[in-house]
Amino acid sequence: MNCADDAILMAENEDDLQRLLYRFQTTADKFNMIISLKKTESMVISREPIRCKLAVNDKPIKQTLQCTYLGVEISSCKNLYQEVRTQTNKASRISGCLRQIIWKNKHMAAESKVRIYKTAEGPILTYAAETRAETSKTKSMMRSTEMKILRTI
Repeated sequence: MNCADDAILMAENEDDLQRLLYRFQTTADKFNMIISLKKTESMVISREPIRCKLAVNDKPIKQTLQCTYLGVEISSCKNLYQEVRTQTNKASRISGCLRQIIWKNKHMAAESKVRIYKTAEGPILTYAAETRAETSKTKSMMRSTEMKILRTI
């Protein structure tokens, strides 16, 4: 998966990932691109922590337990509640910023406020929700945040 100058490489095992990383590096070299080892990290997604030793140009890549990619928190242990909590916190912060400007504005129609909510708050709250396996707890977290924001309108 590529986005701007970011890339995610995925494989079933460490050997396949190292081969994929080597091909990625040789392709980058053909286009005179450099893989930044300061910004490059690896993560294994599994129930138990697993050490994965990857290298680019014989230099090791740092392994991490969680990272943020395109605004979504990804954790190696699939911490679904942390991901949802991060999204709901972002939506709440945006709502707090809009409180005095939009939500408390007596001169603005309620339908205009709802329209702003649907275009500014809704996408933040539901970003990456379609790729998560929702549980009743995560649905409840999302609904309560949504209702809290809508009550301020």
